[in-house]
Amino acid sequence: AIMKEHDIDKYDLTELKELLKLECSMKPSEETLDSLLAMGKVRHYRTNEVITEAGVIETNIFIVKKGVICGTDLNGSHERAIGFGEPGTIFINRFSFVMNQPSYMELRACCPTDLITITQTDITRWLETSSEGYKWFFYLAMTSLYNYEDMKSKVLNGTAEEQFLNMVRFRPYVVNNVSQ
Repeated sequence: AIMKEHDIDKYDLTELKELLKLECSMKPSEETLDSLLAMGKVRHYRTNEVITEAGVIETNIFIVKKGVICGTDLNGSHERAIGFGEPGTIFINRFSFVMNQPSYMELRACCPTDLITITQTDITRWLETSSEGYKWFFYLAMTSLYNYEDMKSKVLNGTAEEQFLNMVRFRPYVVNNVSQ
């Protein structure tokens, strides 16, 4: 259940734009970030509220403005966390966005969270008209692949205790903002 949506122009996005510039090695211009964020709507989620469900096609992209999100899937009959997003994280469900297939994962808010939601149609149109945006999204995709491999080697390695200690070491923001 999605709570009320708000237009993006009601928010100060200075800090968010700085965080977005840290998402990959390419630093987009203020104009590019302004044009991206202008397409979005802010949606508020409560702690543990589901943002996207497994088995559903979700083609919107999400940018974490405030809070923490967690992606989970099923490993056999056990739910497992496969990733976290903190302010400045861009989340795209690749199965749905690229292949129009249902998501294999659920996305939920770990604490009170504000997400900027942008439709696939708007992003596609923006990428067709913004060469800098297109290049930045390529760098984001490559960085996402790198981060996945890096996370597998650092955070998801070892026993449950070692994995928790790796979260404390490599992702302290998540540990400090998600209730036990």
